[in-house]
Amino acid sequence: MLKDDLEIIIITFNRKNKLQKTLDKLLLPESPLKDYEIKILNNHSTDGTTELLEEYASRYSNLKHIVNNKNLGIAGNIIKAMEIASKKWLWVLCDDDDYDFSNWGEIENALKQDYDIVHTTYTEGFRNETYPYLINEEAFIPTAIYNTKHITELTMNNAYIMAYTLLPHHAIGGKVINENGKIFVPKNRFVLQSYDDKNNFKRIPRKGMYHRLDNFQLLAGYISAYQIIEDPEIRYQCCNTLCLGQDFRGSMLWFLHENHGDLYNLSDVFLGINNKQKLILLKILCPRVFKSIYQSIFSIKNRDGFKVITILGHKFKIKKKN
Repeated sequence: MLKDDLEIIIITFNRKNKLQKTLDKLLLPESPLKDYEIKILNNHSTDGTTELLEEYASRYSNLKHIVNNKNLGIAGNIIKAMEIASKKWLWVLCDDDDYDFSNWGEIENALKQDYDIVHTTYTEGFRNETYPYLINEEAFIPTAIYNTKHITELTMNNAYIMAYTLLPHHAIGGKVINENGKIFVPKNRFVLQSYDDKNNFKRIPRKGMYHRLDNFQLLAGYISAYQIIEDPEIRYQCCNTLCLGQDFRGSMLWFLHENHGDLYNLSDVFLGINNKQKLILLKILCPRVFKSIYQSIFSIKNRDGFKVITILGHKFKIKKKN
């Protein structure tokens, strides 16, 4: 039976109300997943999530509540799901998604066939079966159900290294692409998500956090994670589909707007793209750099009847004419 082969793991942290709505949806009488074993990896929540899950586990024998000793972060919780996977298929869910149960049959049939990854959704308006789009879609965690034969020792090592990108699961997707694996894309979406949700991630600053994490930027994470792909042409095509619906230039404009000048993110992007893409990035970056340099060496401000001119750090006051 499929439910003996499919391992469903929900990752969660301090989102009690969202998690409750998700569980209530998955456990509805009409839900095709209501009898499946569902594990919840609770990232040491402090908002009542633990108490909620203990109550649900007492009512539903197919729910298993696992509390992490410490908050491992979102990437750490994804990696833990990969570590504990014990069935043929691993499906990691988030705590705030919606589902169209009428489309489950398509997913179920695919899981009974010889696929390496089975997708459960796609960004609306961007259904595409080429590798660059598929790996982009897998950034949204519940998109992919992974055949656990691809969760090897090497995959886990890569996942740990890629944790800072928030995409440790790309270690599995990258392996499948490198092996020319088969990926199923449904005609109809089972998991419902929006493109905007995938681009609005903001990491909460924390004192003492390693600077690469504290200044993390999503598209730099994408490009860093894509470096696991061995075929350079596929890798560079992936970099052209960063923001679906935009070309590389459009994606870089969004990146520069969100990056706020962090050089580590910029170097990750620059080192991960091909020469043509480097030229595009430099073309939109150079005017910003020159403007910043100009403003740092020369500025004029009006103050108390004087013009204050700053040149290379030296200030000159010129009285305004009456």
